[in-house]
Amino acid sequence: MLLHSRIMRLVNNQQGPALTIHTERPRNHAYSPGDWIKGKVSRLEKIMVLDAELTIQFNGMSAVATNAFTRGFNVKRLSGQSEMLSCSRFDFFTDGQHETWQKLHAGPMRVDGGPNDLVTWDFCIQIPYTTGIDTRDPEYQMRPSYLSLEPGQVRQHHLPATCEPVDVNAQVAYYLSAQLTY
Repeated sequence: MLLHSRIMRLVNNQQGPALTIHTERPRNHAYSPGDWIKGKVSRLEKIMVLDAELTIQFNGMSAVATNAFTRGFNVKRLSGQSEMLSCSRFDFFTDGQHETWQKLHAGPMRVDGGPNDLVTWDFCIQIPYTTGIDTRDPEYQMRPSYLSLEPGQVRQHHLPATCEPVDVNAQVAYYLSAQLTY
């Protein structure tokens, strides 16, 4: 039995001028915590450096933006009242977290940049069951939350399902990001 509260869909494969991420499963495939995401990061653009590092990371976040009509805030006038936009974002994993991050390459990198010079690196990342934030970090200690942010209890909370309701400006999203530094 597959619980709908644990279904996750990745956002589209992204392609930039330098890196492209391809997953083995189709874009609309539903993942669950514990599943493995397999794929390739590729580069066609020319580069020749002595020291490069290529990483890939599984990311998760929730975000909400709400409009509130209040008096005293002059953001946008509507019938004598003001509209105030409030935005919030929460990342489920920290940068470089061991379970969601993988180093694909370290050292010299050379891609000639011709039409037949595509270079690829394979990756395989397991989706964690819980968030990986460290609530001892001062950034999280003062955040309001319906769930306990006590260090021992954070890892007991399951990750939320992907969701993007139509009638509110909110979402829960998961995506892969690749980074090349040199």
